Amino acid sequence: MKQSVWKTTCLCAAAAALLVPAAAQARRIQVDFDPSAFENSGGGWIFNTIDLYNQAALDAGANRSLLFSLAGSYDPDSDGGTNNDVNFAFDQSAALRVGGSDYSFVCMFANFSFSFSQSSGCGAAGDPTFSLLPVDGLSVVETTNAPDPGSVFSTQGFSVGIPAEGQPEFTAPYDINAAVPTMRLWWNNLAASYDLGSPQGPTYSVQAFIYFLGNGDFDLDVRYGLENATDFPGVERSFLVDGQTIFSSSNPAVPDDDYFYRFRGGQLLGGTTQPPSGVPEPGSLAMMLAGIAALVAFRRRGMGKTAR
Repeated sequence: MKQSVWKTTCLCAAAAALLVPAAAQARRIQVDFDPSAFENSGGGWIFNTIDLYNQAALDAGANRSLLFSLAGSYDPDSDGGTNNDVNFAFDQSAALRVGGSDYSFVCMFANFSFSFSQSSGCGAAGDPTFSLLPVDGLSVVETTNAPDPGSVFSTQGFSVGIPAEGQPEFTAPYDINAAVPTMRLWWNNLAASYDLGSPQGPTYSVQAFIYFLGNGDFDLDVRYGLENATDFPGVERSFLVDGQTIFSSSNPAVPDDDYFYRFRGGQLLGGTTQPPSGVPEPGSLAMMLAGIAALVAFRRRGMGKTAR
């Protein structure tokens, strides 16, 4: 009897252990600095890679390389000295995977959408397209200063906004060892018209953060902003791959909300407006089910021996 109880207890403990999803490992950045310099930030766009786009470039499908091979330093306290500097040395040259293909370029468009491409050109049939807020008729007026209204630009850097498992970390202190190479795409306060650089009527802002996790995997964090209007228009957010819709939502985007999407092995595993709450990874779920099945089989064999 004691032996049977001991075996059952061990198997229950093993099955319970399988319920805990294994932590995914993100690509890390090699740094040398005082961790306190990072605790109020959590990200940086420091590689002088700001690309500003004018309307003609956006209409034609502006693009930039997604390949990372960056090295440099960051002065968090802006004192001009080397104390507390973040010294970077990482090489993330793997493309991003969607479906069964890898892509090395991103193309931004004027209507709050972007696509991946296998070449520096844009608009090839089948390229993955991410429509985030397809509002037409808005203008781009600023091509010299990224923070100004009416600007569209992209930057490269690092972030721990989305560590492994797609859970946001918005509370300091941050851990630089969890930082991953990141690209930010920003449509900043676009409006239908401007007067001396000031937008007239509602303005729409969208930021898309692409977090490079290695092996073609990535997370996508989309953040929305809206001024001088009560709500976004009713639009459908969608992701298209080879002409097929892999995600769509007809619910209007909520200003100041974050929307998270996780791509692993080329597949969209899920999208959410809230952090996942302990949902096992597909691999962990399979292990859990296998463990439960083994436990049930063991108990049945034990019951059969008892009956005999």
